[in-house]
Amino acid sequence: MGDTTCLDPTYTFQDFETFSRCFSSWRNTTNFSKAVVYVDTPFGKVIDGCIQDYCNFTSPDLGGCTLPQKHWSDIYQLRSHPNVSFESSACAGLNSRVNTDIAGPGVIISYNMQIVMIGFLWLAIRALDLIDFKNAKNSCSGVRLYLANHRSVVRMFLIEFQEAQCFFVIAIQIAFIFSMSAKPELYGAASLRQLYLNIAMTRAVCHMALASVTFGLWLIQTTNAKSLYTFICSSITICLSIAAFHMVGHWLPSPDNVTLPKNDRTWTRCGFHSPPLVWCADRYGYQEVAWFLPIAVSLFCFSMCCTLFDLLSVGPLAKQYLRDSDFKWLQNAYHCVNGLLFSSKKANSRWSSEVELVPNEWNLGQVMAVTIWAPPIVKYFYWSLFGVESYSATRIPLPYKITKTDSNSSE
Repeated sequence: MGDTTCLDPTYTFQDFETFSRCFSSWRNTTNFSKAVVYVDTPFGKVIDGCIQDYCNFTSPDLGGCTLPQKHWSDIYQLRSHPNVSFESSACAGLNSRVNTDIAGPGVIISYNMQIVMIGFLWLAIRALDLIDFKNAKNSCSGVRLYLANHRSVVRMFLIEFQEAQCFFVIAIQIAFIFSMSAKPELYGAASLRQLYLNIAMTRAVCHMALASVTFGLWLIQTTNAKSLYTFICSSITICLSIAAFHMVGHWLPSPDNVTLPKNDRTWTRCGFHSPPLVWCADRYGYQEVAWFLPIAVSLFCFSMCCTLFDLLSVGPLAKQYLRDSDFKWLQNAYHCVNGLLFSSKKANSRWSSEVELVPNEWNLGQVMAVTIWAPPIVKYFYWSLFGVESYSATRIPLPYKITKTDSNSSE
């Protein structure tokens, strides 16, 4: 016989610690990782009454209770290893909404725009190289001039885009790091399931930023458009992404981090507390993106070494080694692996389908996340129409305008 005090729902459901102690007191079977209580036991009837009461008046923030009651299991389980989780048939259909600051509609569109633009730059650089190679013996000066001009446009666009995505990602990662220093309640998760999904999405965002910025740095290195400023910005971005990734990875969610729904006077059989469904959890997707981190970090280190060799001019032998055509396979391997990195969301289709994104929750932050890419895009179209020289000329004050002079003319 368990603790009879636990048969009072006002006492049992006041917090997770009390609920867990009562569950262990009335457990029918137990093992290393979980305890089981049958519905037909006195304590099981208390849990069942609370859940039925909640299912009659569900909370939109929490959700659940989508499975018909006739299909409910006759047991309740409480896992304690590796993480706590309450398991019940009523947990089906829990709200999987991710915090809009992490995956709102504008933020998701911005992430996709970032991937599309870096993919476009890669294709443009490869296509221009291929066209230039095939027209190497072509005497048509117009085609050669257009290709040379557009190559400059793409290189300038690449630099502008790399700087934009660096500052965009730096702002996101700093926000993540400051948030990690606070309490996990900042996510506003109504259940452990939501909390796990928010953390998994945060890890995915950190990884995507790591891959995209590294890929952009590599493209800059291959087009010989590198600079110490861009390299430093990219390095800071990568370091912040890795730091945020690890902080989220070592952040262990607990039931105390759940933002409980407001007490509803209709949940009388729960003692006017939140139902135990708030402690339902699904850890799928929590660690799925973790194995991509070593790959992305190794690729960044490779790009960093290549860039440093060129920036510091580490001897002609090192530069010849890096530019040798026999090592083109390294570039191809890099492109293939990054293609796998960018398609990781597609590969984890089950994890993606678990996350519920809200398309209509727009605010000022969502709009700013989309418009951050406007400057490099507008500059690209301007350069394509009027050339890079016309843009540079508008930035030089008239008294200091550069003109050609005849070196043979006398003063």
